[in-house]
Order: sequence, then structure tokens, then C-alpha cells
Amino acid sequence: MEKANGKIVKGVGGKYTVLCADGAHITARARGAFRHAQISPEVGDDVCCRVEENGDAYIESIGARKNLLIRPPMANLDILFITAAAAKPAPVLSTLDKLSAICVHDGILPVFVITKCDLDPAGGAHIAALYRKSGFPAFTLRGLGAGADEDGDMQRFDRDEARALRDFLAENLPGKTAAFAGASGIGKSTLLNLLFPALAL
Repeated sequence: MEKANGKIVKGVGGKYTVLCADGAHITARARGAFRHAQISPEVGDDVCCRVEENGDAYIESIGARKNLLIRPPMANLDILFITAAAAKPAPVLSTLDKLSAICVHDGILPVFVITKCDLDPAGGAHIAALYRKSGFPAFTLRGLGAGADEDGDMQRFDRDEARALRDFLAENLPGKTAAFAGASGIGKSTLLNLLFPALAL
């Protein structure tokens, strides 16, 4: 039996993917004691796992949480990238406001990413300006369709806008726990593939 410390990066159907300190991934289940105590491990939790000789792994303990979001369910976030489309689907500003208020309350930096600005450039720029005026980082992205850019990446967004977001990540993301949240159909998978090609979503 071995012990492994790490962070939960995925949870589906009672199985949790834990990113260990050495970079390895293990799949673990939660001990029944958590269920009896009405505690649920969440993505972002720092955990200690017991790894049996047969390879089965179980989460034995969950570290102290500095914050916990209920929806989307995530713990210990430093940054939440709140994504919305300028159009198709139309943004629901009350939802964006609610998420940003929760972030501020829980000590999480909300960062707004407005996609599909090619469909409504003025609307996308207006939304970004509203949140920048409130003191939050905000980025707009215009879709350009599929194609290879000079760096060999799939250029699905305006190059300068994508570079601004990449630069922000490079400066602010190392050593932090972050997540992307937003409604279906706004281009989160395309966006994440652009920023993190290894994901291949």
C-alpha cells in the first residue's frame, strides 16, 4: 500500500482523476466515510489517496478548502474564467453578474471571456467594457473559422485577441488553480483547444 498526494482534476460517476505531485494521474474512488459524513470530493480538492497493491486507489482525506463553488462544483479556485458568447446564444448578464459576485465573495478572480464577437462586435465589446469598468479583466474573441496560422496552430480566433488572452494566462496562471465556466454552445472547447492544444477536446 502506498500514499499519494495530489489535486482532483476530474470527477465523473464517483471516480476521480487525481493529478499527483510527480505529474502522474491516478483514478480513485472516495471512501464511504465521506458519504456518511455528507462530504463530496470536488474538482480542485487537495487529497491524500491510498493506492492498493492491485492498483485500486481510494481518497482517504481531503485538505482544507479555501473556497467551494456549488455550481459549477469546484474547490480551491484562484481564477474563474467566466465565458459567454456575444450572440448565439445570447449572453445572460444576470448569470455573469451572479458568478462574478460569488467569485468576489470567495476570493476568486473573475476573468471574462466573450466569444463569437464576430457575430455581434458591438455587443461583445460593450459586455467586455462593462466588466472592465467594474475592475475585472475582460477579453473579446472574434471567430475566424478553421485554418492554420503561421505558428502552425489552428487559428479559430483573431490572432491579436487570442495573443492577449494567452499572455494573460502566461503571466497569471502558473501556480494557480483555474477553471472555465459558461453555457453550452459558446465555444469553450474550441477556446480551450486554442489555449491548451494538448487537451484535444
